[in-house]
Amino acid sequence: ELRDVRTVAFIDPNALSAGAWLALNADEIVMAPHASIGDSAPVSMAGDLGDVEREKAESYLRSEFRNAAEAHGYWPVLVEAMVSRDMEVWLIENTTTGERLYVQRGSDWVDDEGKPAAGWRRVRVVVAEGRLLTVTTSEAMRLGFVTKIVPDMQGLREAYNITEDPVVLADTWSEGLVAFLTSPAVTGVLVMLALLFGYVELNTPGFGVGGILALICLAVLFGSRFLTGLAQWWEIVVFAVGVILVLVEIFVIPGFGVVGLLGGILCVVGLLAILIGNPPGELPIPSPGLIMDSFLNGLLALTLGFLGGVVLCAIVARFLPHIPIAGRLILPETETGDSRPFDSDSPVSRIEVGRQGVTETYCRPAGKARFGDDLVDVVTEGRFLAAGTTVVVQRNLGNRLVVAPAEATA
Repeated sequence: ELRDVRTVAFIDPNALSAGAWLALNADEIVMAPHASIGDSAPVSMAGDLGDVEREKAESYLRSEFRNAAEAHGYWPVLVEAMVSRDMEVWLIENTTTGERLYVQRGSDWVDDEGKPAAGWRRVRVVVAEGRLLTVTTSEAMRLGFVTKIVPDMQGLREAYNITEDPVVLADTWSEGLVAFLTSPAVTGVLVMLALLFGYVELNTPGFGVGGILALICLAVLFGSRFLTGLAQWWEIVVFAVGVILVLVEIFVIPGFGVVGLLGGILCVVGLLAILIGNPPGELPIPSPGLIMDSFLNGLLALTLGFLGGVVLCAIVARFLPHIPIAGRLILPETETGDSRPFDSDSPVSRIEVGRQGVTETYCRPAGKARFGDDLVDVVTEGRFLAAGTTVVVQRNLGNRLVVAPAEATA
């Protein structure tokens, strides 16, 4: 049983928000010389809380802080002032006995006009209206929160005659890495890079570096959330099925219809679902509070990552093929008119600029086309072409051809 174990909260350097609540629930508080405690108002990363939402959150927190104060002998009005910024707290003194009390303005002790009760006088305003109570070590000592001030952990051990090395609970390197990978900024970057590398893979023959890097980005995106419980296995399956359906639509089924649309919807559902830490067996539906804040931050990261990926894909399509060295990562280009293929035995080496052929597969924008008896890899400059389209060679890239519809070049 831990009920008989005495607990001491050592604050170095700060105990704010939930940290303040944990410290106040300990049997004793010890602080370092330049530490602070307080500032525990509820906040929303999605913006300011409305009056009703704020009061709902503050009402619960005030009761929790008040319980901690009553259990450990602190002034309840002081700890409530850590939560609510609309409280004005005074220190008043009895003019006869010298007794001092911490009270709230607008109570029986001090009316709304700021007049103390008969026989009492104001000493000072401890917390002004519109402010939260956050105190330094010396102030916390004066207000009765702190019993000792020690310089560091060694000083704490000496003050309590601790002979054994304390067990320190801290995040491991792996926990820190997962927290970094699940942050909104990294989420946006992973989505952006997955789109970019996926686009590169679709515009290069075979399965290569672009596809591998895209899969790595998605594995990190989903895997890090799976380790923290944000992503459930079925959410990952939904996204994977969506990707498969999109690929089937691109490479197998003519045109773009129900299969591709369904795949896109499943991909979006899977991505949105991993933003919500729902328990197993519950649907990932965001609710007001921290879960909604986390969801909105993740949604913003996904949106920015998607837009960034689209911009990068456009830049790659427009400029990168023409940049020396870097362009070879996507579309290795040889001089137009004097094709110099990488493999002299390749059928591509026999096909000259201006020759006509017919697409054998859908080009989205990569595909295959037949020139006489030769079936070779081709790519359009961004256009999707149906199978059976007559095309004209625009450039010979050594490993495949850049083509355009014949009617567009007529």
